Formats: sequence, C-alpha cells, structure tokens
Amino acid sequence: MSESTPRKDPHTQTTEHAESDKQRTDSTSDTSVSVPSESEDDPWFMEEEVRDIVREEVSKLIEVRGVDPEDATLDDVWIAGQPLGKIIEGLTKKVKDTNSANEPAESESDSKRTPLERIADEDDTNPVGVQITSSVDRAAAIMRNWTQWSKKGPKGRNIRDGLKPLIETELDEDDLAWNQVYRACKKVEHLTNGKIVFTKHTRHGWMLLQPSSAEGA
Repeated sequence: MSESTPRKDPHTQTTEHAESDKQRTDSTSDTSVSVPSESEDDPWFMEEEVRDIVREEVSKLIEVRGVDPEDATLDDVWIAGQPLGKIIEGLTKKVKDTNSANEPAESESDSKRTPLERIADEDDTNPVGVQITSSVDRAAAIMRNWTQWSKKGPKGRNIRDGLKPLIETELDEDDLAWNQVYRACKKVEHLTNGKIVFTKHTRHGWMLLQPSSAEGA
C-alpha cells in the first residue's frame, strides 16, 4: 500500500507564501539612507555639537529682568549679571577712547598758529599735510622773515617792495620772475588764512599787508 504524501495545512501554506513575498519586496525596494556615524572625527558633527554647547552656555548667561521677553529693551536684557545696554555703551566708549588715543595730539600753540607758520617752522616736517611746492617754499621763507622784511605802516606791517631779491637771497635762487613772486604772495594769503593779505594799494601797487588788528594774533 503506497504511502500518501502528508497534506500541508492551508493556513500554514498561506503564511509561508506571504512571508516569501514580503522578503522579495524588502530586497527590491530598500529606500533607506545611510547616516554618517557621529564620531569625534566627523567635522559636521563636531560643528553642530559645538553650536549646541555654545548655545546652551550662552543661554545660561542671558536673562530678562522686570518685563516680559517680548517687551524687553537692551537695558532689560542682562548678560553675566550686567545690563546689555551698559555693556554696549562701555564697549563703544572704549573704541572711541582708543581711536582718540591714536590720533596725534595738537598742542594749544599749534592750534593758534596758521598753517604757513607751522610750515615755516623748520623743526616740523610738513605738519599740516600741504604739498610743498616752490611757491609754498617761497611763502614759508617770507613767513620766517616777516618781522625782519616787513615795515610798520598806518594800516599794519607790510612789504611793499624789494621782496623779489629778498626771496632770491634767502633761497639762493636766481632771477625770479614776477609771476613766481606773485604766486608766493598768494600762498602767503591763503596759508595764513588771511592773517596776511596780498592787496593792491592805489599808490604803492601790490603789497603784502598784515593789518594792525592781526598783529600779534
């Protein structure tokens, strides 16, 4: 008598078929994305970790006092026990003080002297940042010798004549043209801020004049 093949339970057969189908689906439709390991050598992880640490530590130092956070001003926000407004004010003052300290100090005597008087001072090297042209150099020579070269008149000290040979001798120049002397005199007026003027007299012609009110200024 032949042995009959044992029949499988229909329920068991259905379950096995379902599991087989699931395995095939999983193997062909895996859409998972691999995430880099968060190791100490991973730059992106360290950057994020540092940000979190800084954010956490700073949040411990910040507090709002006396008002609701949405109504807070700089003076209501405190960092490490100090008002934020005061911190900013102190830093601003410190920056201004530093900038002021780096600026060259101007003495009281310098502030009273005209630019040409300062240029004429041979102890200073271009103290006012003016380009030293030949005209400025001649004007400075006039300024250095103003007391010796000028004469006192009814309207103030003046140089009416003889200026051309005086400049030539002082600066060891030969045969200056009138327009060169003219330009030097205009520089005197400009760089003394009008303390000495280059003006034309009806009788004496062109002259440099320091009005009496400007003498000793």
